[in-house]
Amino acid sequence: MASVGGLGVDSVIALARAVQGIDDATLFAPPGLDALTHAIPRDIISYNETLPARGRAWVVVHPAGAIDAGDTALFARLPGQNPLSAHYARTGDGRALRISDFVGSGTFHRLELYQAFYRPLGIEHQLAVTIAARRHAVIEIALNRRSAISRTLSVAS
Repeated sequence: MASVGGLGVDSVIALARAVQGIDDATLFAPPGLDALTHAIPRDIISYNETLPARGRAWVVVHPAGAIDAGDTALFARLPGQNPLSAHYARTGDGRALRISDFVGSGTFHRLELYQAFYRPLGIEHQLAVTIAARRHAVIEIALNRRSAISRTLSVAS
């Protein structure tokens, strides 16, 4: 079985699924991201709650301060441009997926979301897993990297 930082991939996924029952994200986000950041190679890891129809988002990132309130507002305004968020909102699919599973780098780079949000952060790749996708909200954990991300989470940092 593949492992990341000594944790099996199944353990990492089980941790993500375990938080599904937590009603208050503030109870999970900071300690959960801190635990995951030691297990999974990434440049930025985030806990995202988006309400696409309302243009609202709540984002917690590690490392702290990697994005600011303006970045969060931009992300909230353009959630449909993120192929993963759009897919999760539309289907409720909980699988770990990469942006590259939906669009090539050229298409990704032409998006306003990429130009205004991901590009300034140096983010070229994202893998996310949905914790919950309801009719009006999507809650996901996203791993963001400058270099490619393997779906098996076995990429060396």
